[in-house]
Amino acid sequence: MAASLAVSGWRSIFVALGLLGLANSYLVWCRLPETSERNRHDAPPLMKSYGKLLRSPRFIGFVLGGSFATTAIYAFVSAAPFIFVQQLHRPPHEVGAYLALNFLGTWIGSLAASRLIGRVPPRMLLDGGNLIGCFGTVLFLLLFLRIASPFPVSCCR
Repeated sequence: MAASLAVSGWRSIFVALGLLGLANSYLVWCRLPETSERNRHDAPPLMKSYGKLLRSPRFIGFVLGGSFATTAIYAFVSAAPFIFVQQLHRPPHEVGAYLALNFLGTWIGSLAASRLIGRVPPRMLLDGGNLIGCFGTVLFLLLFLRIASPFPVSCCR
């Protein structure tokens, strides 16, 4: 993507991602038989199940918690190019490396969760994931205050 950015501008990234999304959709349609073998009679029970989920306070709580977590990631990803290039004066090709580290951490977390899913109660996994996220946020804030702040911060020394 960095080469695409340097050669043809930032809009080319969206074209490349759109093409990858279309290719992915095609592969899902062809390789997952349950996707292409839909039955029109499946809709009513499916809608009934969705209604049941939407009335569940527990489900809504999990959805909101997950939504807030992923919204923070999207906000970071969308602001990162501006922050790294304009504010921190880093070259544009480094932005991809920094974001790759972020997604590597997400991948490792997903891999760990998939291995723990049957062995650890879901509530403990959710609480543990949220605690790790909060710890990372506080650590990032302390590092930011230590490195980027023009004022000395006594809590970080």
